[in-house]
Parts: sequence; C-alpha cells; structure tokens
Amino acid sequence: MASSNPDLVTLNSSTLGTKMPEVTLPDGSKVQTGTVGALLINIRAYNKAYAAGDYAQMDTLQVALAAAVPLLKKVGMSELFRPEEWIQGDNKGRSLVGTIRLLNWWLVINMATPNLLGRQTRSSAVRRNGSLPSCEPCRKSKLRCDNDRPVCGRCTKRKIAAICFYHPAPMTKRATTEAGPARESRRPINRSSSIISLASTMDCVHQPHPPLESPAAHPGYLGSTSYTAVLAEYQTELALEVESSTIPGPPSRSIDTGRLATGLRLLKLLHNLPICDNLIRNQYSRVLVAVIPETIVTSILRSIRAAFENLDFGQDVEGQFFQDLVCKISQNTSRTLPVHGSMTVEQYCAAFTDGNLRWEAIGIVFATSGISIMSTPDSDPNLNQVAAHSQSRDRLRAQLVEASGTCLSICDQASSSNELLGFCYQSWRRLGDLSATIYGAGLHQEVSQSSDCPFFLRQWRRMCFAAAFAAGKSVATFVGRPPYINYRYCALAPPLDINEPTLLAGGDTLDRSISELDSSGWAVTGGVLRIRFMFAVLREQALEIALRTNGHCDLVQKANQIIEKAREAWEACPTRLRYDRTILKRANTGKEALFDTSRQILSIIIETNGDQDSVLDMRRHHAWVLLCYGLPSASVLTLELLYQNQGLGTYSTVLPRAEIIRNLSVFVSCLSWVARPGHGNYHTCKAAERKLSHILDQILDPQPMEGDLFNDATSGLSSFLDWSNFNSWDLPSEWPGASTL
Repeated sequence: MASSNPDLVTLNSSTLGTKMPEVTLPDGSKVQTGTVGALLINIRAYNKAYAAGDYAQMDTLQVALAAAVPLLKKVGMSELFRPEEWIQGDNKGRSLVGTIRLLNWWLVINMATPNLLGRQTRSSAVRRNGSLPSCEPCRKSKLRCDNDRPVCGRCTKRKIAAICFYHPAPMTKRATTEAGPARESRRPINRSSSIISLASTMDCVHQPHPPLESPAAHPGYLGSTSYTAVLAEYQTELALEVESSTIPGPPSRSIDTGRLATGLRLLKLLHNLPICDNLIRNQYSRVLVAVIPETIVTSILRSIRAAFENLDFGQDVEGQFFQDLVCKISQNTSRTLPVHGSMTVEQYCAAFTDGNLRWEAIGIVFATSGISIMSTPDSDPNLNQVAAHSQSRDRLRAQLVEASGTCLSICDQASSSNELLGFCYQSWRRLGDLSATIYGAGLHQEVSQSSDCPFFLRQWRRMCFAAAFAAGKSVATFVGRPPYINYRYCALAPPLDINEPTLLAGGDTLDRSISELDSSGWAVTGGVLRIRFMFAVLREQALEIALRTNGHCDLVQKANQIIEKAREAWEACPTRLRYDRTILKRANTGKEALFDTSRQILSIIIETNGDQDSVLDMRRHHAWVLLCYGLPSASVLTLELLYQNQGLGTYSTVLPRAEIIRNLSVFVSCLSWVARPGHGNYHTCKAAERKLSHILDQILDPQPMEGDLFNDATSGLSSFLDWSNFNSWDLPSEWPGASTL
C-alpha cells in the first residue's frame, strides 16, 4: 500500500547510495554531505569519538551530521507511522530503520541535537570554557563534579544516583505560555504528520521521574519450601511481622531512555489504531470461550480512550505531559496489583485503569486485537478502512504481535506477576513464559476461603489457570513434548459453571446461581472452558504413558483407569456439550475401539469444516483442528487400509472401506486449502496433504510389490503418520512450534 506521506523514503538496500540533500551552514554556505550509507558511517564514527573523548574528531563530523534532520524525517526517525507505513522496504532496509531508530535516541542521550539542528559546531559535550559539564545536582549545589557517566561519583556517594543527570542546556529556559481561553473545539489531528521534536525530547528525557520499584522487592508466590516458609508458618503463634511477599531488594531504578521511547511508540500506535476497539467488540460478540473477562477488557479500553481524549497528539507528544504518562504507566507496572477480600469488581478494574493504567492492560488490548483479526474476514468494512489490501492487513497483524510482545518485554522487567500478565501471555500463546507467570503469580494453587481475595477474582484466576493448563496440554500433545505445567503440583479446581453477568452481580443472584449447580459444579447451560480443563487433566495423564521413559509396568491398567475417568467426566457433562447424541458402549479391547473412535473424529471434523461463516474467517482455527485431531485419526485409518490392502495387517478388523476412503479424500482436500501462504500451519498442512495423498494412491491403485519394497515405499510415511508416537511426526522446520515451543 502506498504511503500517505509523499516525502517518505522507503529505506532498503538500494537506497543506501541515495544522495543526501545539501546542508546550509550558519554562514550561508552549502555543503553536499554524501550518501545515506556515508551518514550512518559518520554517526558511528561520532559515537566512537564521543566514547574516546576525541572532541576534535567530533567537531570534524558535525557538518556531516547536520544532514541528519532531513533524513530522519524522511525515513521515519522522528515520526511514528500509521499501520501501512510501519514496516517498509526489504529485510535489509527494515533492519536499517531499526538501527537508525536506535541511533536517534543515542543522539538524544549524548546531547548531539543542538549541533544537528545547525547550531555552532562546538561539541555540546564540552562547555564554552573547554571544561566538561557538571551534572544537575552538583551544578545546583555549587559542588565540583567528577563528570562520570551516566552517574557521577559524588551523587553515588550522596545516594542520589536516581536524580543524577546531565542537562544538555542547563542555562536555557523553556518558553512558557499563559493559559488562554479554552478552545471551543479541538483542531483535527493529522496522525500521519505528528512528529516528536528532537529538541523538546532532549529537554524531557533528562527530567527526573519517580523511580520504578525493584524487581526483587516482590518475588511473587512463595511455596512451602521457600526461605520464608518457616517464619510464615509460625507467624500467628509467635506474633511475628513477616511479609512473605516482600523482601529487601536493590535500590530503586529510574526509567531509562530506551523504555521511554518504546512506551511513546506503543501509545502512539494504540492511538492510531481505533480499529482495536472494533476488533475486540467483534471478538466478544462471537467467541465461545472468553478466557479474559469482557469486563476487564472494556474497562481498559474505556480508560485508554479517555486518556487519549485529553491529549493533542499534534502538540502534547512534544511536551512533558505525554512522556509523564509513559513514566506513570511504567511506575504502575512496577508495583504489585492491590487485592483485598472486600474489593468490588469496579475497585479491582480501577487498580489497573485510569490513573493506575499498566502495561499488562495495554498488552491485553494488543493481544486480544491480534486474536480477533485472525478470524476477521477480509471483507470486514472496518478492517478495510484501515488496511484495504492483503499486504496492509499482514503488516497490521505483524504490528499487533510485535506490540503485544513489546508490552510483555516491559512487564518482564517489572516486579509483579499477576493474573493480568497471565491473560496477556495466554492471548499471545507464549506458553513457556505463560507457565512461569502462572507459577510466579501462584495461580496454580487454590486460594483459601479465608484469604483476602474476593470471590469473583478467585473465579477469574481459576479461568486464567484453566485456559493456560488446557492450552499447554494441547500443544504438548501436538508436538509430543512434556507439558510446561505439571498437574501434580497444581490444585486442580475447575472454575464454577457461572456466567460473567451472574458473577459480577454478586449478592442473592450469585448465591442462587451457586445453589442451582449440581454436585459436580455444573449448571444446566454448561461452560466449555470448564470441560476443556477437566479433559486436559486426563490428557496429561495420557501423556505420561505416551512419553514416559522409565519402563512399561502397569501400562494397561493405567490406560484403562484414564479411559474410565474420561467416561465418567463425559457422562457428568451437560447434554448441550456433547456433540454425539449416543454414547457407544464398547469393550475397548484390541484396535476395534481405536478404529471406531478415529472414524467418528474424522466424520465430525469433515462435517464441522464444511460449515462456512460469512462473518468469521475460521481457516486458521480449522487448520489447527485438522492437524491436532484430524491427522492422527486419518493416519490410523489410512495405514490400516494400506496394511490390509497389502495383506500385512495383523488384526481381522472389517472396516467400511468406501466410507473411510471418501472421508479421507475430503480430509486431504481440506488440507490443501485450509491454510494460506503465510499462516503458521501452511507448510505442515501441505506436507500432510502430500503424504496422505501418496498413501491413498497406493490404496486405490495398488501395485504388487514385495515386503521390502512395501517398506521402502512407506518408510517416510509411517514415520510421519505414526499415531502411537507423536515425536516421530515429520513437522516442517518452518512450523513456528519447532523453534518457539
């Protein structure tokens, strides 16, 4: 999609040789400064000269560096673009844009901006009398400064390192304007031309902000073997004042310039993407299982939009207020989330919205929007208004993924683990980090009734744990790896079958709903998340059998116990949650039950895959279902037909050959279109399609062959389709799970 900024240069490998514009010096003369590539070399040389204290070399480079300002505006250094302008150029160009962005903030930090703006060439790192500048605390106190960077030795000894900084122009007063009459209407904001002034950024970056809390101050959940367990156990008896969740940590930290720049970019992106509001509303209007309560997300959205309404992005982004907002959000994130037993839903949401807004909350918005856009059809009018072409939509998806990941990276440096961070990880499917967060927040342990935690929050935490637990078991089964969260260390209490409006209503409405639950905790309606969690426990027990390496004792007995538990759980479920109307009673001896189950699964998948929804684009979800559930079932049936076809089968099981071949043909056809190029499972679906098609050809057009030749023809297929050993699946290297899980 063409950029809406006519002056924008798409920076790629071919533009490294682009001639830079002439630069007018203070005396009126003009100098041609060379190419873009030469400019980058000069900036790096300036960096080295600054580090070495070579001020003469720094002065020599000032003329070349004076060309930076027009270039920075052209390649996006000083401007945060709209979605279609965010990612441009080839891979080398995108990497270079990232390098330039870092160099921009380096220039701000090292006080080169006055010279870049065409001022006199004397380096701003040296005062006019030739001496090094003092830090602000030493300058104001009239004390001699040793000029150490980033914190001088005197401030370190005085224990005021948090407020030690070097102002680029300490004697320059900022212009002040008297408050005029309120404007009747706010002028239209041109989002594509909102520029962060380097000069004003210079003034604001060095202003001291309240420090962030230390990460070690809040270690999170501490169990019965922790270093505080003994004192905590006898706290009541001995009247000890023990805070099990707070310990001394290193000194507080101030927000660094890099995080400030990242926060500015995230907020500007969120402001330029009102489509997030529509995506989230659509997500909750159609979702079957809402892991993140809608109340939480709507409260976050309302808070963010209210904050943005008070900002003029054409002016405020250059001022102190906007940067203070980033610092405030970072400070809130570094603190623990307050919770008490008498807390209402409104009070809980207020703990991470409005003046208490946190990066976890903003990450939830990005992540939920990313999930929603995966199932939003290309014909959606709101989506077309923002990204009219497929490439623009792909860039928008990439933006949301990158932005949610950036929020998580900021939270990784904070000192608090909570259910909000768990919701955010759950949305982004970073299961390893999600599992660590679950343990750190103590969500794997049931909160006692006497604890200081409201009932609705206990249920929401159960939902968060249940969703993470079930997702981990699904992925572990698919890739044949041990799950991240082990059920043996968890309190396996599923969330009660209570809908969100009833949970929020509380009082008599909630009590009446709880009294209507049956002995197993089910309501008449039945919740999908609850049943997913219950069967995830059984799935992990089955994985223990499939992935174990320490012998094979009592495997049959353990397998039968799991099957019996699954039957009991299935029969206890409400009728509406059962797809099949009849429960087959069978002995489960031999492979007859396996073949029968595989046939049923394959038939169900084909039937559901044929249902098309004009409002939802479910291809990404269908691909997962086909690979996770359909492929093992198709593998069992395909190989059995092939073995019987060649007279090599060891079981005298009569299969409905015509029905199975018909369903297998449809299944292979689904694999050919269910995932598009660029989707995560595209290559895996294509590999499965090719191998299943090859086996079907052998079944439909059998060629006489010897046993050895038969083994050669299916050697690559059997390893790929070995239903009894998921570790042998020949997953393509491009599949994301191969490198990220």
